[in-house]
Amino acid sequence: MTAAGATPPARFARRGLATKLFAALLLLGAMAVLLTGILGFVRAREALQNTIYNQLTALRYSKARQVETYFRTVQDDLRLIAHSKMVVDAARDFRRDFDELERKPMAGDLRERVEQWYADNYLPEVRRLLGENVALADFLPRGSAATYLQYHYIVANLQPMARRRLLNDAGDGSAYSATHALYHPLLRNAAATVGFFDLMLADTRTGRLIYGAVKEVDFGTSLRIGPYRDSNLAAVVSRCAAGADRAATCLEDFAPYLPSSGQPITFMAAPVFDQGQVIAVLIAQLSIEEIDKVVTGGRRWRQEGFGASGEAYIVGPGSTVRSGARLFHEDRDRYFAELAAAGHPRRRSMRYAATIHRSCISASTRRPRVPLSPGSRGPVRSSEISARTRSPPGDRSISPASNGRWSPRSKRRKPSRPSTGCSATYCWLEGWPDRKSTR
Repeated sequence: MTAAGATPPARFARRGLATKLFAALLLLGAMAVLLTGILGFVRAREALQNTIYNQLTALRYSKARQVETYFRTVQDDLRLIAHSKMVVDAARDFRRDFDELERKPMAGDLRERVEQWYADNYLPEVRRLLGENVALADFLPRGSAATYLQYHYIVANLQPMARRRLLNDAGDGSAYSATHALYHPLLRNAAATVGFFDLMLADTRTGRLIYGAVKEVDFGTSLRIGPYRDSNLAAVVSRCAAGADRAATCLEDFAPYLPSSGQPITFMAAPVFDQGQVIAVLIAQLSIEEIDKVVTGGRRWRQEGFGASGEAYIVGPGSTVRSGARLFHEDRDRYFAELAAAGHPRRRSMRYAATIHRSCISASTRRPRVPLSPGSRGPVRSSEISARTRSPPGDRSISPASNGRWSPRSKRRKPSRPSTGCSATYCWLEGWPDRKSTR
């Protein structure tokens, strides 16, 4: 009975051991499955990261080449126009007729009308943009020729501001208007054909703008002593006039320009030679819409491969954007909210809004956080293009571009909202061709 009575506990002991062994094997199997799953997830994630990285790299190089091609084309077009016989003859004739107007006496009521027009139409905008009560005399055209031409081509022009360029002859009977009627249609068509917003001629002797296609308030003024002597237009004319290289072109980066309603403007210039001497500088005011169109692909982000939330935009020195942000076009309230979150006070953001809404883009208004280059302790170099998303930094690659002035950089980040493929990607192009004259 004793042996028989000991049988059930032994049986239970054996069953308990079997249960423990089964549980241990089950736990080991689960751990193996879990480990296999984790390894598979890590490898799949790495493969997906490599795929996205390669896609970002391709997008980065594609945008870099498009921008480089655009500026190379602009340089070639401007150089070709500056070397044409038409522009050389126009510069010579405009200089002669401008000097003739400068020597002639001017009617007093004409100056009064110009002053009244400035007080009513231009000075209020200048005060709003500068945020201070500036004096009218500081912005009036100086000299008989500048006042005379601004009256006939701006003040007395019946066309609205956006259509002033359509006036070929002011009908005042002056030699300048006869020359203007001859060359203005040709220069205006040339600017429209190559995509320049404005085309101007500056006299290298006096620094005066002796011709302008759009007829803004800088027409006829001096870039040496006038209110725009510290502008990027004055800088590009000064540098280009000092050169003796026929193949040289000069580029000045974006900066707010008062005659263009304070919008961020960039200028490119080329010298005009006559008998071996630089007699004038041909200046092209580049259309910011054209640059934006190149970078954003005509705002066709999905067709460009950026999906639901990706974009490409240019960032220059100081981390200021040089092309439009996709979010600004699609959700402006959120765009300004992000500006405020990035450190821009709401009041300052709304002050920017007027310029943004006028030009329909957000160039030179937003200062995105610029990540650090690998191995460096300071900001990235001023010539980089980056592909990334709207969240904290992730993968990165850096490689030099073909022309030595661009340094493409690729970055991937976790999307801030659901997306597919490369849908949450930015491409940054930081910097421009150097400020020296380039060939």
